[in-house]
This record gives sequence, structure tokens and C-alpha cells, in this order.
Amino acid sequence: MLSGCIAPRGVLVEIGAESLPRCEVDTLQVEEIAQHGAHGCNLEGTDILLPHNLQARVSKVGSAASTSRIQVHPEDGNRYEQFPEYYVLNWGSIGISVTQVEEGVATDSWTSSPDAFAKQLESLRMNEIQVEFENPWK
Repeated sequence: MLSGCIAPRGVLVEIGAESLPRCEVDTLQVEEIAQHGAHGCNLEGTDILLPHNLQARVSKVGSAASTSRIQVHPEDGNRYEQFPEYYVLNWGSIGISVTQVEEGVATDSWTSSPDAFAKQLESLRMNEIQVEFENPWK
């Protein structure tokens, strides 16, 4: 698994978000993010369990972690599978968002609140990533 940190370009988080108390959650399944919601605490350091047996750790408020994995087949060493990339963004008190990206297109989304979803869409548009998923908060 490869991982790294990137800053979401051009999207602002609320003032004071970096001083929020830490959430008492160590690990979340990506599908449970909406049930966890936005509690006014910081999910930094929480591990998010993603599809394809991938995992990403929530970065500091205002930044993003990305993860992707390439699996090489041991039989011949030449064939490989590339799994989608996942971007985990920490928005502070409104929670986090996770985006699945395949070949430059956002194909799935999980967010902890409607506000985190709105920030996620803003970030994707500013970074010129095409969106092909529905709003789960409608």
C-alpha cells in the first residue's frame, strides 16, 4: 500500500478547527462514516478501512491522505492489478470525507455530514476531478 498527504487546493476549513479535541475513535469502516457523523471533534489519526483491503489514516485538519495499491502477480511478475485511489479529507468539526477515484473520475463517496459532502464536492471541482456519484444526503 502506498500513501501520502496532499492539501486540498482552495477549500477552506473553519477557524480554530485545528484546536478541536481528538475523537475517541481508533478505527472506522468507510461505510460507517455517516453513522459516526460530525461530533465537533477531530478524527486525525483514525484509521479508515477501505474497499480492496486498503486502509488510510485521517490526516490533520485541512489536509488529505491518499492511498492506492498495485498488486503484482507472483506467477510471472509482469501482470498487476491497480486498485482505485482513495482520498480522505479532514474538515474539522464537520467531519471527514472519503472519495474513491478511478482514472481521474470520482466514482464513490462517503462523508460524515452533509457539510463534509459539500466541502468534498467543492474540493473535487477545484481539483478538476469529474464526479460520477449521487448525493447520499438528499
